[in-house]
Amino acid sequence: MVVYHERSLFDAFEASSSQSTMFTIRSCVENEFYILQLPDLNGRWLQSVSSFIIVSPGGDRLFVWHGSDSASSICEAATKCANSLRQRLSARLQRDFKITTIQDGEEDDLLLDVVETKPHCSSPLAALLRGQLGMRLFQLSSVTGQLVATELLEPWRKTGICNPFPFLQYDLYSVPQPCMHIPLLFLLFIIHWPDVVVVALFLICTSTAVILWVGKSNIDTNVSRWLRDRKLALQSALDYAAHCGGKQPVFVVKAGYEPEPFQQLFPFWEKALRPHNGVM
Repeated sequence: MVVYHERSLFDAFEASSSQSTMFTIRSCVENEFYILQLPDLNGRWLQSVSSFIIVSPGGDRLFVWHGSDSASSICEAATKCANSLRQRLSARLQRDFKITTIQDGEEDDLLLDVVETKPHCSSPLAALLRGQLGMRLFQLSSVTGQLVATELLEPWRKTGICNPFPFLQYDLYSVPQPCMHIPLLFLLFIIHWPDVVVVALFLICTSTAVILWVGKSNIDTNVSRWLRDRKLALQSALDYAAHCGGKQPVFVVKAGYEPEPFQQLFPFWEKALRPHNGVM
């Protein structure tokens, strides 16, 4: 399956024969391969923990880039998806597309001319945050009166396969927040002025680190409850780390101020993306 960021690959190519695009592997489960188009073509998305597909219609070429730490299952999925894309492109555009496989650190001039910037090396801190056993994501909410952690599961999870990018920035920024504790008058204010942002709290847990992600808020009501939730969320992060042996460092990250090592936990990061202010 192919998921496009804005418009389909064929529509984009028909509008501009020289427009290149990049895809990342989201699922490497057999018969459930899933690639996602990245918002732009930039070498900094090429992280060593995964494989990527770059389509260059101007040169009738597809590049399959394998990171140095990309698992064999991901490499295999990228190769099969590239072959499928090549067949579809050749049939639709009536041109013969070729596939070039490139390993991390062996980029040639053809690839660098397309992506314009060299592949981005993950920082040591990003490697520490990521760990080796995958990532778990918990949403924290006190809508029931108590702070409860609900795990968000990766749709394409499978035992024995570790997806380096199980979640997207969208998972943090787009989850509508329950507003049952907000007065009706203020609730109507939020609906009428959509720029008001409602707080979100997430725990991101790996084998080597625990991160508390705190969403933005400019809500002036029920401040005491928000402060209590934030304090309990931090305690939950510390308790999780202690339960796992107490060796994981605990970090607090605020929405809009995510450092680059945190952004590298995701396949891409859009600075213009704003937290969702939907009301349930």
